[in-house]
Amino acid sequence: MTRMALPTHGLTDSSGRPVTLGTELGRGGEGAVFEVREHPGSVAKVYLSPPSRDTAAKLAAMVSSSNDRLLKLAAWPTSVLCRGPQPAGFLMPRISGFRPAFELYGPKLRLQRFPKADWRFLARAAGNTARVFNVVHSAGHVIGDVNHGNLVIGQDATVRLIDCDSFQITAAGKTWFCEVGVGTHQPPEMQGRSYAGVTRTANHDAFGLAVLIFQLLCLGRHPYSGRFLAAGNPPTIEEAIQSLRFAYGGDSRMTHMAPPPGSLPMDALPSQIRQMFEAAFLCHGVQGGRPTASHWIGALDDLVGSLRQCQVTPSHYHLNGISPCPWCEIEGRSNTLLFPAVFVPGATGTDGFLVLWQQVTAVQVPGPRERMPSPPAVPAKAEAKKVGRRLRRAYGVVGATMAASGWAVWQLPGLANADKASVTAWVIGALALVLMFIRGTHRGPIRRQFKAANTEWHALEAEWAAPPRADPRAARARLDDIKRDYDALQADRAVKLKKLHDNRRASQLTEYLDQFQIAGAKVKGIGAAKAATLQSYGIETAADVVFARVVAVPGFGPKTTQNLVDWRTHLERSFRFDPKRGVSPAEIASIENPIALQRRRLEQLLLSDLGELKTAIQQERATREQLNSSFQRIAPQYGQALADNRAATVFG
Repeated sequence: MTRMALPTHGLTDSSGRPVTLGTELGRGGEGAVFEVREHPGSVAKVYLSPPSRDTAAKLAAMVSSSNDRLLKLAAWPTSVLCRGPQPAGFLMPRISGFRPAFELYGPKLRLQRFPKADWRFLARAAGNTARVFNVVHSAGHVIGDVNHGNLVIGQDATVRLIDCDSFQITAAGKTWFCEVGVGTHQPPEMQGRSYAGVTRTANHDAFGLAVLIFQLLCLGRHPYSGRFLAAGNPPTIEEAIQSLRFAYGGDSRMTHMAPPPGSLPMDALPSQIRQMFEAAFLCHGVQGGRPTASHWIGALDDLVGSLRQCQVTPSHYHLNGISPCPWCEIEGRSNTLLFPAVFVPGATGTDGFLVLWQQVTAVQVPGPRERMPSPPAVPAKAEAKKVGRRLRRAYGVVGATMAASGWAVWQLPGLANADKASVTAWVIGALALVLMFIRGTHRGPIRRQFKAANTEWHALEAEWAAPPRADPRAARARLDDIKRDYDALQADRAVKLKKLHDNRRASQLTEYLDQFQIAGAKVKGIGAAKAATLQSYGIETAADVVFARVVAVPGFGPKTTQNLVDWRTHLERSFRFDPKRGVSPAEIASIENPIALQRRRLEQLLLSDLGELKTAIQQERATREQLNSSFQRIAPQYGQALADNRAATVFG
C-alpha cells in the first residue's frame, strides 16, 4: 500500500508563527508525527485528512485547559496547527525514551526492553500509571479509550500518556466524547454497545486502570483470561468481562474461571490490593464502587514499601512475610527466567563458589570417636582388703559352727530324724542371718559406692557410644554433594553454550521472529482481545507461535491457530542466516542468566551448609571434651570402686 504523502509546509501555530516540520517519527491511522525544528522539545501531529469542526474545537479546548501537570505527564496539545484558515493538527510535548506499556508485561519483551526491571519496578510503574490517571481526572477529563497502547513507560518507571486527542474532554461547560475503545480494557457496562455519544465517567476509567495495574503486577496476565471450567466454548475476554468472570476472584463456582498456568497467586499480593481488584472487577464496581486512581496510588506505594529481596534469587522481590518466594516457584515450574539475573560474586564478598570451597577443604573434619577406654587398674584400698579378710574369717567361723551344730544335733538321743533335720535347719538359718548381718555391716558401704560408680560408668558408656547430635561427616558429605552439583552445572553450561553456537541458525531465526509482536500484527482473527489472551499464556511474539502451544489456549481453534502459524511462516521466508555472525549477547544471556541463578543458589547453599559444618564440628569437639572430662573424673572412681568391691568379697 502506497503511503499517503503529507504536505509539511505552510503550517502555523495558534499564535500565527510558522512551524517547520522535520523528520517523520511515526504514523497511525489518523495522521503522522513529525519533529518541529523551531521547538526541539515538541512534536507535531498532522492529520491525514483535515479534522472536523468539532475536532478542531476539541483541540482548542484542550489547549486552553492545559496545565503544568498535564503537560508534564501527557502528550497534551499545546497549540493548534493550521494550514491557512483550516486546522491541520497540533503541537504537543515530545515524549522520548519511553516504551509501550505492554513491552513491560511479559518476561520476554521486558528482558529485552527493560533489562533491569524487577517487580519493584513494575509496582512503581503501576503506581505512576495511577498518578497520570489521577492528573487527567483532577482536570475534569476522562481518558475513555484506556489501553496499554496509549500508555508509555520510561526506564525509570515513569509513565506518560499519548494519543490524548481521543480523550473525553470537558471544558467551558461542553463535553467532547471519546467514541473509541479497546474492548479488553472497557468495563462490563460498556461492552457490546456503541461508544458514540456516551458520557464516560472516572469510574469507567477506573476499570481500565485496574486492568493495567493487574497486567503490570501479574506479568501480562489479563484478569478475565484463564481456564474455562464449564462445558462449552470458553468466552472471549470481552464476553468474560460482560459476565464478570474475574478469573482470579477465588469463587470459581460462580465465575467458572481459574487462572492460567504459571500465574502469580493472589495471596502474593497485599490483602488491600486483592480487595481493590475484586471491587474493580466484580459486580459492585458497576454501580460506581471501583477504586479511584488516588486510592491506587496509596495502595501501590504501600506495596513498594513492603517488598523485600528474596534470600535465594537477588533479582526477586516479594511481599514481606510470605514464604517461599512466589517467583522462584513460578520459575522452577515453568523453567522461564522472569526477571534479569543478579549474580553477586561471592556470598561473603569473595570471588564466589570456588573461594568458598577452599574454605570447605581447609576445615578439618574429626574422624569417628574412638572406643571409650577401660577403667584404670588400681589396687584396692587397705580398708577394703581388711573387710575381705574379716568376712572370710567370719565365713570360716560360721561355717565351722554350722557343721559342729549340725553334728551335735544329730548326736542327740531320743529325737526323731525329722526333728533332727528341723532343728538343724533352724540352726543353719539362724547362723546364715548372723552371717548376712556381719556381711552387711562390713561390706555395705563399699557395695553402695560400687553401685553408684557402676551406674555412672554405664551412663558414660551409653553417652560415648551415642551418635553425634550434628554429625560433621554427614555435614561434609552434603557439601560434597553441592560441589558435585556445581561441577555438573559448569559442565552443563559448557554443553549449552556449545549447542547454542552449533545452532546459530535456529537462534538467529528466534531472535528475528522475536522482533514481531502478536499485539498489533495484522493476522486474520487476531484482535486486541485474542492477543491479550495469548499474552496471558506467555505467547507474545512470532517466535512463540507453535501450533500445539497456541491451540491449547482457550478460545483458539485450529483455524485461528493456523492463521498465526501461517503468519509466522510468512515471516520466516524473509529470514536470512548470517554464518559469520556470532552468538548474540541476548542468546548467551539466556544461557548464562539461569546458570547464574543456579550458581547463586548453590553458593548460598554452600555458605549455609559450611556454617552448619563448622557448628557441627564445634559441637562435636565440645561433646568430646565433655566426655573426656567426665571420663577423667569417673574412670578413677569406677576403677577404685571395682577394685574395692572385688577385695571386699569372700571369694574375690
